[in-house]
Amino acid sequence: MPIFEKFFRWLFSARILIRIGGGVLAFVVVAAVLWNAFDVSGHKRWLAWKADWEAKGESFDAASVIPAAISDEQNAAKSALFEPLFVVSMQNSEEAKKTVNRFKLDAKKKPGSKNWRLGESRNLADWEESILAAANPPEKGDTPADTIINALKPFEADLTELAEAMARPGCRFDICYEDVFMALMPHLALLRDASQLYSLRASARLAKGDTDGAMSDVLLGIRTSELFADEPMLISQLVRVAILEMNLVPFCDGLHRQQWNDTQLAEFQKTIESIDLLEGTTLAFRGERNLVNMWFDQIAAGTAKPASDGEIFVDPGWFVDLNRYHINRIITENLLARIDVEKHRVSMQGVPTAGEEMEQLTNVPFAWRYAFTTMLIPAYDKIILKMTSAQAGLDQVMVAAALERHRLAKGGYPETLEELVPARLAKVPGDLFHENGLIYRTEGDTFALYSTGYNVKDDGGEFVVSEGKIVSIKMEEGDWPWPSGVAE
Repeated sequence: MPIFEKFFRWLFSARILIRIGGGVLAFVVVAAVLWNAFDVSGHKRWLAWKADWEAKGESFDAASVIPAAISDEQNAAKSALFEPLFVVSMQNSEEAKKTVNRFKLDAKKKPGSKNWRLGESRNLADWEESILAAANPPEKGDTPADTIINALKPFEADLTELAEAMARPGCRFDICYEDVFMALMPHLALLRDASQLYSLRASARLAKGDTDGAMSDVLLGIRTSELFADEPMLISQLVRVAILEMNLVPFCDGLHRQQWNDTQLAEFQKTIESIDLLEGTTLAFRGERNLVNMWFDQIAAGTAKPASDGEIFVDPGWFVDLNRYHINRIITENLLARIDVEKHRVSMQGVPTAGEEMEQLTNVPFAWRYAFTTMLIPAYDKIILKMTSAQAGLDQVMVAAALERHRLAKGGYPETLEELVPARLAKVPGDLFHENGLIYRTEGDTFALYSTGYNVKDDGGEFVVSEGKIVSIKMEEGDWPWPSGVAE
């Protein structure tokens, strides 16, 4: 019998076929076990998890977070100030560049921002020096405040036009949300610059004793931040916080120097009482999550844009849903679960941080499977810290304004914060991190007011600050106190 004939009879004998079949079956079983054990495909897991959360009322589509359209006559974004920022054919034009730079102050090496939390006061002499060193300096005034006011005169018409636009009941910029990571948002820089001018002019007017004009500018600066409060993007909410804190500098300067009257303080409280940064944070987390979902849908449809210019886009194919599942899970169960907007509370215990989740995913075999998860989830824990500390600051400044109104009326500070309600405070805001409330006590002719902060521990009402040339606050440690006076 020829060798090949004998070989084929042996190969296709019942005994060998049974062995081969058993081997193939074993391979399939092992592969299936490993597929599930190593979380290779998250398709079924994603669909089941999504259905469970949708039953709880959560929505994962982009349309649920994108702001609704507003008629032009009610939309502050339709002011001529913002043309042609969102006209596609003009976005790279000289006119567009001129528009973005409309509120840029010509100054050489601008002074660093002041931290109102440390009681730092804006140094107008430093600003005068910087402005006078510019290529086209204004006329030098009798005082630094006069020089600054002279430098801001060319912006007066535009600042007035912006103030008139902010009187409209709504605002929605024409952001191309479908571009996801590549969406242009030039209005953020424009409004940040405009707000800086309001804040700087407020400080100059305060120095000149024009408290009505100063308060008007403080409020306009704060309202500038609220033009994009409804945008479901983290960058929008972070710029919003930066603008708010920028305009708290002149307000706190005036408060420490006891320059504001009761009417001005009441108007300030009315402006900030509706600002809810916790709500903005949850909106941004949902927005980032849902826009990523839209991007994944675009990948499936073959219409997705790359995440950055020049990036080579590779269709990830089978592990899209795996990463979609983990991104949605971490944002929903680890980040959104921490924030209770209705109760005005943030929980820092009982839920793993986003950082801990990411560390777990990157320390497993074949961690490359989670490439999109690690790429698309930034330092979210630090963002929560930033947003909660900013909200705590707004809560404290609301109380401080009420305390000053009480001092103006009664000649001193109350023994308890409850004495401020309802005449000067609708309600006493609690501590964001526990039910015990803010710590308050009178100290002679002043007072102490603070949150125990992230660690939920009373550290005596003191910040923990970094050492070195630039002093910064370690917000994750120590307490979060209201500054008792202006730092020297």
